[in-house]
Amino acid sequence: MSDVLRPGGALVCEDFEMSAVGTRPQTDAYRRLIEVSRAVDRQRGIDSDIGAKLHTLFSEAGYKDPEIAVYELAFLRGEAKRFWAITLREAESAIVAQGTDGTDGIDSICNDLERIAKDDSVLVLIARVFQVWGRKA
Repeated sequence: MSDVLRPGGALVCEDFEMSAVGTRPQTDAYRRLIEVSRAVDRQRGIDSDIGAKLHTLFSEAGYKDPEIAVYELAFLRGEAKRFWAITLREAESAIVAQGTDGTDGIDSICNDLERIAKDDSVLVLIARVFQVWGRKA
């Protein structure tokens, strides 16, 4: 990205921190979701928690005085609580093809995530999101 940016141009990035995903009270389904997600990311060479490191990466890349904003999405009720169930279902074929988990395992996790989404007593922490921006020197 830096190669196509002119000096003084702004670079803006957003990513999240997988370790912040979960529920209160904690649930086995979200623990399993994180395990599957991290396994897929490891096999693909992806850092599941890069969001919290973006400001450091900006500094290391020579961006002057990077700025950061952090927000966390959390829900007790509503369609947004289904975010991870929908996401996991969409990624199912790639996860199974990669050998990270089988269809039965993904079905089980998704069913549990859907049950949690309907339970207004469980707080779902969707993600902690990091937005970082800086200007190219």
